[in-house]
Amino acid sequence: MFLVKTRTWFFVVLVFFGLGVAAVAVRLLQYSYVPRALGDLLDRLASPGEFLWLATLGGVFAGYPSDWKGYTVLVLGTTIFWVLATATCVALGKWIYSTIQHLRH
Repeated sequence: MFLVKTRTWFFVVLVFFGLGVAAVAVRLLQYSYVPRALGDLLDRLASPGEFLWLATLGGVFAGYPSDWKGYTVLVLGTTIFWVLATATCVALGKWIYSTIQHLRH
């Protein structure tokens, strides 16, 4: 049972990591090959990592990372934020479900 949960969370981490990398790649391509709506969605998805980069390696008037360290912080920050947000939602859902099951008995 634990192995299944571990594989599931590993898959969740990989999905969010891939989306973070895709967000950086789309920004580097400057949206020329990507539909605008998808580019905007990926920008919004990567905004927690961008904030982390701005707070750590960026400056006051820095716009977007331009080196590999900045891209790494952006992708890892985005991945960590969304995995923690997903874990929080799952824990809340499990708590609500168990509370409802407990009230039924």
